[in-house]
Amino acid sequence: MKLKLAVVLLMVAAMSIGFFIGRFHAGGRVEPGHAKPELSEAELSEAFAQMQEREESSSGVEAARDVRAIEFIESGETKRAVQLLSHPIADHYYSYAINASTNRRRKLRALIEQLVSTNRLVADELSNQAHYYALPRKVK
Repeated sequence: MKLKLAVVLLMVAAMSIGFFIGRFHAGGRVEPGHAKPELSEAELSEAFAQMQEREESSSGVEAARDVRAIEFIESGETKRAVQLLSHPIADHYYSYAINASTNRRRKLRALIEQLVSTNRLVADELSNQAHYYALPRKVK
């Protein structure tokens, strides 16, 4: 029961992480003090279409991964489901949470670190991805 609950929580965390990565990693934000350039109607339409395409693509990848994870869970292969869902968690941890500058990021970092302390598969994935970010391979 605890394992199923952990997998469901992991899936929810993975979907949340994917949403935030897709939503805020797109780079369309304007820094304070910097004026936004004026865009023509055609440029605005093109920019909107690209943004929508990027979001849809990200959502499609998440959906495919989550469907596969559910299939693993239903077939009793919970270890494979956790491994599948661990990758985006590790990616988010090193991309955003490790240098948490907001309360939301600090809370998510604490949640990930708590999961790492109790789940060897997630800890292994964080360790495996550490070299991509030029960090020591050993996770807390």
